[in-house]
Amino acid sequence: MGAHLANYDYVVSLAHFKGHAMGGFGGAIKNCSIGIASQEGKMLIHSAGTSTTSWGNPAQDDFLESMAEAAKAVSDHFGGVGGGMCYVNVMNRLSVDCDCDSHPAEPEMADIGILASLDPVALDRACVDLVYAAPDGQPLIERIESRNGAYTLDHAEAIGLGSRTYELIDLDADGAAAGSSQQGDQKGQGAAPGSSALVAYFSATGNTAGIAQTIAEQLGADVFVITPTVPYTAEDVDYNDAQSRTSIERDDPNRLVELKTVTPPNFDAYTTVFLGYPIWWGDASWVMDGFASGNDFTGKTVVPFCTSGSSPIGGSAQRLADLAGNTGTWLDGRRFSAGAPADEISEWIASFDRTL
Repeated sequence: MGAHLANYDYVVSLAHFKGHAMGGFGGAIKNCSIGIASQEGKMLIHSAGTSTTSWGNPAQDDFLESMAEAAKAVSDHFGGVGGGMCYVNVMNRLSVDCDCDSHPAEPEMADIGILASLDPVALDRACVDLVYAAPDGQPLIERIESRNGAYTLDHAEAIGLGSRTYELIDLDADGAAAGSSQQGDQKGQGAAPGSSALVAYFSATGNTAGIAQTIAEQLGADVFVITPTVPYTAEDVDYNDAQSRTSIERDDPNRLVELKTVTPPNFDAYTTVFLGYPIWWGDASWVMDGFASGNDFTGKTVVPFCTSGSSPIGGSAQRLADLAGNTGTWLDGRRFSAGAPADEISEWIASFDRTL
């Protein structure tokens, strides 16, 4: 497909966002790497640069890195983000399988819409987050996680293809902000808050982000993403690797994760703070420590929520309250599984609605 690419001044990438048997998902990055590559180029990408005649058998992360790097080569040719490319992802017929499969599985989730951006990483990140936020997205979530698909976005950002930060603008709602990325800052940062409620959360893999976005949408709350200065990659949170970043940090009594921003803009104006985090080794992720200890929650109701594979919320919320000097009123927290349905979240919110 890319034989005449050098003849063009501008490219519009139109991709069908869906699952993928090898990459977990396919969107703008896959379209501009494997989609544009020649037959030999496709082999190089699939084999992580080791063969022009076969797909080989590379390590999964090596393949994902290869795909991101091939997309960056195309992007760089056109001047990088903001240069001679724009990207459109169509989120309909959201099968767990790619269109290249001769018999793709029928979709098990509803259509979402069409997204566009000048940044392919932000675009694919937004699509992944919308899948996590969808009440019927679990089959596609499982496909993405089984292939470590989010790592493509981690590596793409690390090599400069784009940024995972984004803000969703809903064109059907006269340009109103509709959400923000797990790597971004507060929606409408710098402006007066649009709600008395704030959803502040950290998410390493997207699980907590999906729950947080659903809460924000249901309450019309503002969003603040607790963002480490050095983001966590999929490899960083590999609990089975004794040398992974989180494994090393867990055993460090002096660990303190530096945050890009500790205090959300206009924090004093909020009366309710929903505080979300993943459970790491049976406790709140220590990324939350600096946020809890660095803010004064006096006069606020704090509603903790967490995500985990099976671990309960346990004493994680109380530990954060202690770090916050027990300022504010901390309600009992709630643990959610990845991709928890919206009605489960609604029932939880309704259970304490009169308290807030």
